[in-house]
Amino acid sequence: MCWFYIVSDLASMNMWSLNDDSTANIDTFRIASTDVCQLRVTVATTSTNINGSTLSPLTGVWYHVALVRESVTSLKLYLNGVLSNTNTRDVTLRIIAATRMEMGAEFSTDTNRADVRFSCIKAWSAGLTIDE
Repeated sequence: MCWFYIVSDLASMNMWSLNDDSTANIDTFRIASTDVCQLRVTVATTSTNINGSTLSPLTGVWYHVALVRESVTSLKLYLNGVLSNTNTRDVTLRIIAATRMEMGAEFSTDTNRADVRFSCIKAWSAGLTIDE
């Protein structure tokens, strides 16, 4: 979880991803080209995108974001403490565990860069409850 602040609006921005050090298996929070928050889950290079609720982040505003992987079929995105969307793509076929967290761009290729500021970045090895 962290706070993010968009400095300038770009067409498509990867905000946060957790991957296995490849482009094959990735959980990603991004701002899509339509300016909506999106969860992308990739398994064996095939992606499933789920758009968020009504929040389209604006430039110059701080937002709190949390991603929670509850199970192999549940990745949840919380924005400002409210559930925005859930991606139910099954990830049981992933062979390698996620070992790399990236913020502000996509993978080591540095594509889909985000002109953002991050603050108070925290990561846990278990999903927190909404109260936590």
